[in-house]
Amino acid sequence: MVEELVKRGIPHRIISRAQPTKIWPFPFFRAVRMYIDIMQEQKIDLVHVNDIATYLWIGAALNKYPLLPTMCHVRFPYSRVGLAYLAKRTRWPDVLVYNSHAMEHELGNIADEYMPGVKKSVLHNALDTDFFCPVVFSDSCKKEFGIDQKTPVISIVANFTPAKDHETFLRMAKLVRRSIHNALFVLAGTDVLRSGKRENELKKFAVELGIAEATRFIGFVDDIRSVIAASDVVVCTSVVETFGRCVMEAMSCGKPVVASRVGGIPEIIISKQVGELVESGDDAGFAEAIVRYLLDENLSRQTASCARQHVMKHFGVGSHITKLNELYRGIMAEGVK
Repeated sequence: MVEELVKRGIPHRIISRAQPTKIWPFPFFRAVRMYIDIMQEQKIDLVHVNDIATYLWIGAALNKYPLLPTMCHVRFPYSRVGLAYLAKRTRWPDVLVYNSHAMEHELGNIADEYMPGVKKSVLHNALDTDFFCPVVFSDSCKKEFGIDQKTPVISIVANFTPAKDHETFLRMAKLVRRSIHNALFVLAGTDVLRSGKRENELKKFAVELGIAEATRFIGFVDDIRSVIAASDVVVCTSVVETFGRCVMEAMSCGKPVVASRVGGIPEIIISKQVGELVESGDDAGFAEAIVRYLLDENLSRQTASCARQHVMKHFGVGSHITKLNELYRGIMAEGVK
């Protein structure tokens, strides 16, 4: 990001957010002082904060500028306690911007309780569709992972956390193998803390299901586009998903996606023309949709093409910038009330 700012000649300043402790709070106070200095020097018209955790830092400086318009993104399901802490410790943002209508529905009432009068808006995450684009030679990507070109590949790209529900993915794999005997199931990701505990549990579960030879745990992958390109179908079995960026990435890469009907995912997969939604935990439903894609090449190709066009139109960077500028203009026009 810094390289791009320099390349475009955009003035910027980087402030390190060192984590303070109870016995050493000085990094926090130093950062707040720097924020205040910047606001004074640059005569800022609007403050845009990317997440609530960062707002806790900047909000302390904003206490000195009660008339400066501010907006803060809400991208994760913060608890009632977290929102209460934000409301009590800092000047409230003028607008809370949720990354999905599902997030607004989940947290909107809680935010209203602790920050009455704060406006709400929804702005979906954006995706660089030039970066996440279809790869013509997907067979070479299969070869990269040591997979035969004719082997159907079903993948999931997600950290090994309970919220991603890899157990459903593995149970689904067993059902798919009954119809597609040579199907291979690739799991890209790792434990959040890199302990390996959760991964070992899932490998053991695959053995218990009798599908160990049909699964491939490939660990953390720097560039997930290679995994998506090697896949014939991409799956998201999450039981919790605030938006579903992994779904959008696979769709942008021109792959059919089967995903859970949870959180913000239905705001991306809006119809069967662009993908398939299944109730979370329904391994049979996932298996049925995947087999349908694998056996019907025309359906798979048409869905993938429509999915790509859908993401480009509604979630591309250009569309996002237009909506963001409209949000900026609206906030500054209304001012702080």
